[in-house]
Amino acid sequence: MAVAELKKELERVVEALVEEDEDDCNLEATDNAIQTLCALKDLKLKQNDQEFVKLKNLAFQEPPPEFKCPISGILMKDPVVLASGQTYEETFIRKWLKDGHQTCPQTDQPLSHTVLIPNLSIKKMITKWCKVRKIDTLKTSLTIDENHAENANREHLLELLENLSSSNISDQRNAAKELCSLTTRSPSFRALFGEIKVAIPKLFSPLLIDKAFSDARLHDDLAATVLNIATHESNKRAIVESSPLAVSFLIESLRHKNIQTRNHAVAALSELSTLDSNKHVIGKSGAIRPLIELLKEGHDPLALKDVVSTIFNLCTVIENRAIAVSEGAVVVIIDKIFDCVFINEMLELLAMLSSNQRAIDEMEERGMLFCLFGILKETTTSNRNKELCVAIIYAVCFSDRSKLRKISEMENAYEILSRVARTGSSRAKRKATGILERLNRNHQSQSMSGNDREKEFSRLIQIVDYQTRRIEYWRSGATHNGEVIQVRAQKFKQEFAIDIMEAVACREGLKLANELQLEYVEVETDCKILVQSYQRHQANLTYLGRVIDDIRELCSSIRSCVIRYIPRSANLMAHHLARFAFSNLSCNVYSGLYPPELLHLIPEDELVSSF
Repeated sequence: MAVAELKKELERVVEALVEEDEDDCNLEATDNAIQTLCALKDLKLKQNDQEFVKLKNLAFQEPPPEFKCPISGILMKDPVVLASGQTYEETFIRKWLKDGHQTCPQTDQPLSHTVLIPNLSIKKMITKWCKVRKIDTLKTSLTIDENHAENANREHLLELLENLSSSNISDQRNAAKELCSLTTRSPSFRALFGEIKVAIPKLFSPLLIDKAFSDARLHDDLAATVLNIATHESNKRAIVESSPLAVSFLIESLRHKNIQTRNHAVAALSELSTLDSNKHVIGKSGAIRPLIELLKEGHDPLALKDVVSTIFNLCTVIENRAIAVSEGAVVVIIDKIFDCVFINEMLELLAMLSSNQRAIDEMEERGMLFCLFGILKETTTSNRNKELCVAIIYAVCFSDRSKLRKISEMENAYEILSRVARTGSSRAKRKATGILERLNRNHQSQSMSGNDREKEFSRLIQIVDYQTRRIEYWRSGATHNGEVIQVRAQKFKQEFAIDIMEAVACREGLKLANELQLEYVEVETDCKILVQSYQRHQANLTYLGRVIDDIRELCSSIRSCVIRYIPRSANLMAHHLARFAFSNLSCNVYSGLYPPELLHLIPEDELVSSF
C-alpha cells in the first residue's frame, strides 16, 4: 500500500475514534489505527534505507580516471599540466622532477621544460563532481577568514626567514627545506616574497650565502627556493634589484658539484632573464661564461634546455652577444649542431649571434657554411630550421664580401638557395632571394672590364645637408669636382629633429649606392651626432637608433663604406641644394647634373673642398 493510501486510512480510523463516546471504547478501531501507523512507519523506514544506500553509493563512487593523478591514483586537488600535455597532481609531479626524472611518467617523452601550468578546467570539473557527492576532501587554500590565513602565512614566512639567520645549522637547514616546500606548493606563498620588502634581502643575507657555499643541503634548498619565487612574475625584478647577491649566488651555483643545484640555478636564471631590465645586470655579472661551460658539458638534457633559453634571452641585448662570442659560444654551438644536439635551439642561438663579425669569422673557420647547406639539403628539415639556416647565410653574405665566392660555389653545386627561394616559407624565400641577388651582383662586378672597375672605384656618395625639417636632399657624384650621378629630394609629412633627418638622408643615400651597385662609398655629413651614434655601436631603441641600425646593415653590404664628419664650410653645394629644394618642390630628382640654378656654386664648392 502506498504512503498516501495509508495516510487516508489512518485519517479515517482516527476520525472514527474521535467520534466515539468516552464510555464506548471500540478496541477494533484502535487496533486498526495502531496497525496503520506501524505500516506507515515501516514504509517510511524502507524508503529512508533506499535513499541512504543511494547516497552511500554516490559518495563512494570511483572517480573518473581523468580526475585521478596517474602517479598516485588519488583524486587530484591541484592538477597541473606537464610539458608533454599530461595532467598530474602538482605535489607528485614536482617530486618526480625533483628526483631527477627528465621524461613524462606516462608517455616517457623527453620534457622540453619543467614549467607546470595549472589545469583549471579539470580542477573545476573535479570540484563540481565532489560537490554533487558532498565530498569535502577537495578544499581550496582559501578559508572563510582569508585575512587571518594571509596574516598567518606572513608571520610564518618571517619566522622561517629569522630561522635562516640562526647560528644553528640545523635550524637553518629545516627553515630552508620548509621554504622550498612551501614555495613549491603555494603560489600565494611565493607572492609574499614580493609583498614583504625584507623577505628577499633576508634570503640573500651575506652570512647565509657564505654558510650555503659550505653546506650542500642548504645550498640546494636555497637555489630551489629562488627558482620557485622567480616563477612569480612580480618577483623577477625584485630579486635582482633588492639584493646584489642574488645574481652572484645563482652564478656561483652554476658551478656547484651537485647537478640538481646547478639545474635549479639555471632554471632560476632562465626565469629572471625574461625581464629586459634584468638582462643587462645578469650579462654584466659574469653569468654568460659558466652558462657556456654548462652548454659545452651538456650532460643533462633538461638543464640544457634552460641553459640555451637563458643564453638566448641574454643575447637579445647587443652587448651580451659580444660577451657570448668572446667567451667561445659560437664554437660550442657549432659543435652541438655537428653532434645533432638540439639543432633547432642551437640554430636559433647562432642566428642571434650572426650579427657579430667575430662570430661570422668563427663560423667560417669551423666550416659552418657547408653544414648549413647540408641542413638545407635534407628533406626532413623543418621550415623553421630552413629559415634559420638561410638567415645565418644571409648575415654572412651581407657582412663579409670575402665569403661570397664560397657561398656562390656551394650554390652552383647544389642550387639549394634557389630551391628555397621557390618553395620555402615567405621569410625563407625573402632571405634566399636577397642572397641570390647579392651573388648575381657580385658576379657581374667581377666580370666588368678593368676600366669599368676603375671607374666604379672612383664613384662616391655624398650626403648633403638641409636647412628645413620638412625637406631633405641627397646627391651622388663621382668626385668633389666630377660628374653628378643623381640628386634627389623627398618631402616628409611630419616634422623630425635635424639629426633624424640627416640620418634618414644618409640611409637613403646608401640605398641609392646599393641600387647602383657601388663598391666604394664615402658619406660626408656635418652632423656630429650622426657620426658619433654610428661609431658608438651601442643599443639605441629610439627612432634615430633604428635608422642607425639600418645604416649599419646597408654599409655592411658595400665593399668599402666610410661615414665621416665634415664642417658646413666644406659642404656648400649640399647646403645650397637643401635651400633650393625648399623653394622648388616641383622637381625632386636630377640625374647626371646639378640644378641649373646652382651651377655657379660648383667652383666655390671645389675650392673649399680642396683645403
